[in-house]
Amino acid sequence: MSQKSFKLNGKEINSVVEQIKDYFISKKVSNKDVLKLGLLIEEALLRYRDRFGENQEAFMSTGVLSNRVVIKLKGENFDPLIESEENNILSSRFVQNLLEAVETSTTHRYYNGYNLITAEARKEVKNFKIPGGTITVAIVLAVILAEIVKHLSETFTLTLINIIVAPLLSRLMGLITLVTGPLIFISVLSGICALDDIATLSSIGLKAIGRFLKITLLMITFSIGVSLLFFPGFSFAKAGAFDGNEIFKMLLDLVPQDLVSPFVESKVIQIIVIATALGIAMLILGEKVPRLKVLLSEINQLIFNIMNIVSKIIPLTIFLSIFKAVALNHASDILGVWKIVIATYVAMVPFALGMVAYVCVKRKINMREFLHNIAPAAIIGFTTASGTLAMTKNFEISKDILKKDEKLVDFWIPLSHAMFSPSVVPPLITAAFFASSYYGTPLSLSQVVIMYILVTQLSIASPKVPGGIVATFAILLNQLGMSTDIVGLLMVSNVFVVNAMTGLAMLIRSTELEEFSHIVEKNKN
Repeated sequence: MSQKSFKLNGKEINSVVEQIKDYFISKKVSNKDVLKLGLLIEEALLRYRDRFGENQEAFMSTGVLSNRVVIKLKGENFDPLIESEENNILSSRFVQNLLEAVETSTTHRYYNGYNLITAEARKEVKNFKIPGGTITVAIVLAVILAEIVKHLSETFTLTLINIIVAPLLSRLMGLITLVTGPLIFISVLSGICALDDIATLSSIGLKAIGRFLKITLLMITFSIGVSLLFFPGFSFAKAGAFDGNEIFKMLLDLVPQDLVSPFVESKVIQIIVIATALGIAMLILGEKVPRLKVLLSEINQLIFNIMNIVSKIIPLTIFLSIFKAVALNHASDILGVWKIVIATYVAMVPFALGMVAYVCVKRKINMREFLHNIAPAAIIGFTTASGTLAMTKNFEISKDILKKDEKLVDFWIPLSHAMFSPSVVPPLITAAFFASSYYGTPLSLSQVVIMYILVTQLSIASPKVPGGIVATFAILLNQLGMSTDIVGLLMVSNVFVVNAMTGLAMLIRSTELEEFSHIVEKNKN
């Protein structure tokens, strides 16, 4: 062990404490324990100073192989971890609580005329995180239990599925879809209100939304092309002629007959229309409805909390769906989701990189430097699958590194997160074509047109909560007239793509901000 002496004056105590903290950091002790150990040792040294004086000499030793620090001081027996003067900042009770909270060992002993304080800490052990978390656990458990049940009598298996699993799965899916309606309503309404006023909507808001729609439609087209490669069973000839009546009926269904039934019946398209109309009305009224905007914010938080609670049942929903598929001897279906995963990556990665290359060439930007600058936000999205967490970093990069106008950044980034979700488009398109192949029912041309409209809307109104895409899958399948029984299979594939899609979405948003800022500057000039 290395040893050094020091005096108990304030300056040297501070220096020693910092050295001890640096020592434990170098030993890869957790930041939490380093902070607590620093507080404990500093308080102990201050109590020694009160007892023995600031000119008293003490010694500090640090272990080379072990994670240990020893403070040695000659004098009468005095335990600073227990005994305290009345004028000490930290009470003895506080110190005792701190000792109990630390995942380490900090002790005092008196030996051969010396007070010895020994602090030992373990290297931080990072908890192993399973990719996909509880969803992955639900999938594995479902497969294992289903394989066990399959070895029981066929009558028992069918009874279990028909009486318990299938009805419960249907109710849970209904509950998720039901809660999604209000959440989509609030998401769209909040996105429009983020424009702040009708003047902003008219000047740059419509341009931004127009570009969001343009990119989304391009992504849908590219994703459909990729999906056709992976699910070639689809054929326009076999799918039938274009059904204009079906499209016309869908356009009529855009207009709700009342304000209640769309939420009761989970008619997402009508809910989006209502939210859009109300949002524009609020922008027109402006400051005349300040209380309504405050109420909207509170309702937004309430709905978000409700959806967070409901999202807790999503792993159970996936468990039941996978259990049902495997128990009915459809285990090969689970292995087949690899086609969805690959199709989703092929649809997203080239599109994102192509968009970056196009903008960099068009604006004469060094592509390598640009990617290096925006990478931190994309990495946060990739590692956490949370666009919300990456948004803060996106603000910082856009203002400090990319040097974009602060007012434009403060307006554009929240709006893009509220109304532009490129990470949703490829999973939805590949899911629709997989469902078509799975059920052996080729999509009609009119259904493809409906898909364009619906996926565009769902990319705007996709629930921004963990597992929210379950409801989005269910809504898409319902609108296309397909069963929601395969939602569990779709969620299995989503486990392997959600992080990457979030990271790539941040890449697309940053690239679009670069292009949009040039458009705004050009219009100003």
